[in-house]
Amino acid sequence: DLIVAWESSLDGPIGASDVVNSDGVVEAWANLSEGDHALVLRVTDTIGGVATDTSIVHVGPPNRAPTCSILTPEDGGSSLEGATVGFIGQVEDPDEPAERLTLRWSSDLDGVLDEGVPAADGTRLYSTDALQLGVHTVTLTGTDGPGLACAAAITWTVGGPPIIRSVTLSPDPANTDSVVAAVVDVTDSEGDEISLSYAWTVNGVAVAETGERLDG
Repeated sequence: DLIVAWESSLDGPIGASDVVNSDGVVEAWANLSEGDHALVLRVTDTIGGVATDTSIVHVGPPNRAPTCSILTPEDGGSSLEGATVGFIGQVEDPDEPAERLTLRWSSDLDGVLDEGVPAADGTRLYSTDALQLGVHTVTLTGTDGPGLACAAAITWTVGGPPIIRSVTLSPDPANTDSVVAAVVDVTDSEGDEISLSYAWTVNGVAVAETGERLDG
């Protein structure tokens, strides 16, 4: 049988695995302190023969979580249904470069929108014209290699245009000296305040009046 011992120049003897498999391989795991370790593997056979091998291993500080930020758009904004909206987010990590990180855009209404590796400066752009109607909580999640994560979120509202249900003129019919009023029945699915503008034509010719009444 072989006797296996592990030792670190910083931590001393390491209580790692001493089992040699049938292929002569020893696999071991250990928690090492921060710093540059000279790791020595010492193997002794039954007649006292000794073999050693040394490897230098650098152990860094404990992993720290990344930080996330949404650069655009601003929180609380809105767009019309079908309009293209661009989202730009950024992730920064004190321990790992951008190419080892992952950024994910998601919506509480539409699920995962986009996922991938950020650019070298940590940013990732996602554009879409397919957000459904409603108030979205859009979340940017950044994850590093060991699995620590950060998140940032904004609220974004996707609305539809107002719907004109009917337009009637009063009186109808009207005379050349009548004051004609336009009665408009309009609604908005989000309950937003609606402003109306008017354009009148008489016998196919545009007139200057822009209010809800036309003085014949």
